[in-house]
Amino acid sequence: MTLQPGSAPIELTLDLRGTAPDKVLTRLLRALERVGDDITLIALVRDTPEYVGVMSSAFAALRTRGYWSDTSRYPAGVQRLRIGRRRAGAAPRTRVDEGGDEEPGYAPAPSESAVES
Repeated sequence: MTLQPGSAPIELTLDLRGTAPDKVLTRLLRALERVGDDITLIALVRDTPEYVGVMSSAFAALRTRGYWSDTSRYPAGVQRLRIGRRRAGAAPRTRVDEGGDEEPGYAPAPSESAVES
């Protein structure tokens, strides 16, 4: 049997539910240092008031280090945090309709000063 490389995403789970709030950020960042850029890390963290400040700091730290992240809540008091490395030089996403025509990615409206000149 020969293994062929695939394009399926790779996800690793890091369970931080038993970790004290003051250690969550350090353990999360250490784990991210050890995984490849093409791997999505799924971190499970308690969803309690003690972790609100920790998660806010985590989101800010992730942005400054070049990671994207999103979170969802489980009903049992757990946050599921997905984290991945931003791709350098990635082109803006486009949408293709059924006719095969591409629509450009989002572009902000020109500022009023640029319109007046």
